[in-house]
Amino acid sequence: MQEKKTSETNTRLLQSILSGLIIFYIFVVGCSPQKRLDRLIQRHPELVKIDTTIVHDTTIIETTQKDTVFKDTTFFKLLRDTIVINNDRLTIRQYHSRDSIFIEGECKGDTLYKEIPVPYQTVKAVTEERTPSYIKWLIASLIIICILAMFRKR
Repeated sequence: MQEKKTSETNTRLLQSILSGLIIFYIFVVGCSPQKRLDRLIQRHPELVKIDTTIVHDTTIIETTQKDTVFKDTTFFKLLRDTIVINNDRLTIRQYHSRDSIFIEGECKGDTLYKEIPVPYQTVKAVTEERTPSYIKWLIASLIIICILAMFRKR
């Protein structure tokens, strides 16, 4: 009877140790990759490299035309000729017809190209030979089996 209670107690103790080890192993292995990367960068800032990419931005400006008319007055009677002003994409034309003065303006369309540098961080890839995770699980299982076998013998 006494022997049964001792083996039952040992079994419960073994089960609690085993469940504690499994929970501990899950927490140790269960770290998220982002946290691992953050820790790695914090410990080794030389792994972070700032790089720049170029973004090509295009803006299209459409052609705009405006015109207006004035009544002929004494000031404008002196201006009987057609006047044209050209400045790059802008053309302004003023001319006289009968009793009115016409002014027309046109701004030709254009396409603007702009290169915008955008900096970003890259992490240097450092490859090292790691043991696959199934080997870690195999080793942990063997350790647990050894612990179970030791408690069984008692």
